[in-house]
Amino acid sequence: MLAYCFLTLAICVETLATTLLAKSNGFSHLGYGVFSLILYGISLALLSLTLKTIPVGVAYALWGGIGIVLVSCAGFFVLHQKLSAPTLLGITLIIIGTAIIHLSGDTTHTG
Repeated sequence: MLAYCFLTLAICVETLATTLLAKSNGFSHLGYGVFSLILYGISLALLSLTLKTIPVGVAYALWGGIGIVLVSCAGFFVLHQKLSAPTLLGITLIIIGTAIIHLSGDTTHTG
């Protein structure tokens, strides 16, 4: 269960890092860019802690899939970006795929 807490934190921190990276405007706002890089490091450290319990393929699929959904939401609500119908369909498919991976029952390993 602790691994899923670390994974949740890793996803949230990565979402914030990506949102700040967009706000850095190609590193022309250096503070956003530097803080974003620090947050990416923290996110990867948290992700690495999940790999003690959750297989790498499952952890990365959840991290990436949920991260895409959250970053898209941040883009819409924080950065005021538009989401087209194909984009929303893709996000829906990512959610379905992530749920299938999680519900497959093969989310932990011994080792």
